Amino acid sequence: MLAAMRMLKLSFTLPLLVAACGGDDASMPDAAPTDGISGVVTLSGGATVPAGARAFGVWVVSATSPDYAYKHGEGAASGASWNVVFWPTPPAEALNTSAPFSFGVAVIAIAPAAQVPADGVLPDTAPPPIGMSSRHAVIYKPAGGQGPDWLTAFPEGYSCGVCVDNAAGFDSFTPVACSAVVVDVPADIDTLDVCNWT
Repeated sequence: MLAAMRMLKLSFTLPLLVAACGGDDASMPDAAPTDGISGVVTLSGGATVPAGARAFGVWVVSATSPDYAYKHGEGAASGASWNVVFWPTPPAEALNTSAPFSFGVAVIAIAPAAQVPADGVLPDTAPPPIGMSSRHAVIYKPAGGQGPDWLTAFPEGYSCGVCVDNAAGFDSFTPVACSAVVVDVPADIDTLDVCNWT
């Protein structure tokens, strides 16, 4: 079985329901969203980011079988930067909650506005995004959240991590400033070296 993160790299069979401005998730709380998390965009191979492109969170859920991805959080993207606004608490479906685990990991993806997915579980087939944070992730740790050993280094709530490669097993994350999170936009999305944390 391919892990959801590997699916992101090999074929990105995880998004994208077409929705002009994303969708509303009935499970979202009635509370104000966060101010958002912002980072940088790097372009390579002549790639560009179209006007009006959107950035969004793709939460990788591997604590269940089969793995799946969940879209939660959206914002603006340009050829230089991105910003994604999240609700204070991600929907339960976006988190790895198989006992005793309780945590979330999201990559940031960029797509043309017409290909932004609706909030919720992403379908098995859809066009790929034009970029994603292959070496960085947004981490969500609820109060008392448990997970892999590397999660202990992260604070409760939203924070960000950078990949730590492990030649002998799964990769991990270590904390990094969210302003340092890079979304890579290459000429070919399949060339990205995705952090294999699951």
